[in-house]
Amino acid sequence: ATREAVAAASAHGCEVALCTGRSFSELREALEAMPSIRYAVCCNGASVVDGVGRMQLYSNPLPLALVQQVHGRLSSFDMQFEVFAGTRVYTERHCCENPAHYGVGPLLPLIVETRIPVDDMAAFLAGLTTPVDKVNIFFPDAVTRDAAWKAAEVCPVSLTTSEPTNLEVNLPSADKGDGLSHLAAHLGIRREEVVAIGDNLNDLKMLEYAGMAVAMGNAVEEARKRADMFTDTNDNDGVAKAICKLWNV
Repeated sequence: ATREAVAAASAHGCEVALCTGRSFSELREALEAMPSIRYAVCCNGASVVDGVGRMQLYSNPLPLALVQQVHGRLSSFDMQFEVFAGTRVYTERHCCENPAHYGVGPLLPLIVETRIPVDDMAAFLAGLTTPVDKVNIFFPDAVTRDAAWKAAEVCPVSLTTSEPTNLEVNLPSADKGDGLSHLAAHLGIRREEVVAIGDNLNDLKMLEYAGMAVAMGNAVEEARKRADMFTDTNDNDGVAKAICKLWNV
């Protein structure tokens, strides 16, 4: 239903884009399923990509020293520390060998397919030359995640989450709303013409930016407070239903 609704909206003249915490390399399946989608706001807004031209339109990366600071601050935690650099995601080899331990849940197939193992994260960061768009960290449980979140708050970064056991780290100026605004400017689309559909904490700035904010039926309370409209859950074709209602397709 979502594939059909996206195709119909695109045929209707709408520019449909993915706005996600994922890197561009993690979007292969979604983009293959919905070939009318050309653009993606990735890594919580730190990277905006033209998938057809394979070109980065906007970038707002974390300074390497800040990534190292966060890693050092959390080094005592049992974690899967992931670095989103370029279009790739790097994590330590022992995490790649046992991702289920870190509470990745239904993301397990994606994690196995896309993560590139490194032997030692601190050493890897010391030699890294590619800009880091985002850091994602999985923990064995939400209690550990919450303790790590508190420990990381001393670092000058933005912290959010989109899964029960993950912590996402960006620059304070990098969020989905900022990335979406740069994509809209590139396309010549006014803010009032933008519709955003979201459900979690990393969607809040995107929902605030959009002229029309739509909260999924499974959205967290913070997202629901920012919504102009509500739709069904992700398990009940909520995105498709919102598109069909708004564009009468």
